[in-house]
Order: sequence, then C-alpha cells, then structure tokens
Amino acid sequence: PAALQPLFWRGYFDGDGCISRGLKVSVAGSFGQDWTAWEQLLTSLNVHYVVRRRILHEGSRASSIHIDGQAGQLRLLDYLYATFATDEIGLFRKHAMYKQLKAHAAKRPLSKTGFLGVHRSRNRFYAKIATGSRQGKVQTYIGFYDTALEAARAFDKRALELRGQIGRAHV
Repeated sequence: PAALQPLFWRGYFDGDGCISRGLKVSVAGSFGQDWTAWEQLLTSLNVHYVVRRRILHEGSRASSIHIDGQAGQLRLLDYLYATFATDEIGLFRKHAMYKQLKAHAAKRPLSKTGFLGVHRSRNRFYAKIATGSRQGKVQTYIGFYDTALEAARAFDKRALELRGQIGRAHV
C-alpha cells in the first residue's frame, strides 16, 4: 500500500544509506546494483541524483547513488521520515542526522537553488563551473535554463566533460 512505501524506503535507507557529517546523502550498493527503483523514487520526488560505479583499492568494486543539492536531500529525507515521530520505526541515529541536516538548512542554506553551480538570475537559472587551481581559477558559464534542475543537469554534464567520468551519471 502507498501508505507503507515510505517505511519500506526508510528501512532500505537505514541499511544502506548514509547522511555524512559533510551533509551529503547517498546509498551504497554492489558494483552491479540495479538502481532503477531508487531512480524512480527520486524522479517522483523531483530529486536530482548521480549514480557512481567505482573500482576501489585492491580491485574491490562498488556503486552508490548520491543525492545532489540540499533541497533534494531534504525532499527525500522528509519523505522517509515524515511519520517517524509517531511510528518510531527505524534507526534513531539516522533520524538524528536527518534532524541535524534540517537544522543546518534552516540556519544556513548551502545554496539558494539547492544545487552546486546553479544560481538564480531574475526568473531564470544559470549554471557555471570553476576550473583550474585556487590561484588560477576560471569561472565558465554554461548557460541559462528555465528550472534549477535543468541547470544542475547541464552542470553535471559539463563537469563530467571537464573532469572525466567518475561513473555512470544521470544527467
């Protein structure tokens, strides 16, 4: 039933999800992980994400799905933890990290748009990316877009072109 779906996803996130101290949200899996169900959930919540597949030390392999932007992270976590106060199902430490992220967002937003490299100009959004070292940093404007999500996808695409593909990214 639809009412129980957030509990399923909360359990999945409790097992394989991570809210790191650097205020990043991700879910880990095996290298061949099929992320289709997560992609459908995140798309339905209008959350931007990137899937990464990596070969780690000594040939071990893994994949993960990373939730981009503070706004998207909070949309996902609000969905997962909406009923936690009444049902108390799940890991209290993950819920505590969610509350920390929410408190941080209320005090000091990471970005007004919620996406790295995406800014607002009047009624449109633009993406820009920095390249080079700290001393020789160059800002490259990518373009103007109607939505922050479109600008974030353009940023991701350009970042992959400039910095190389880390894994399979959905842009």
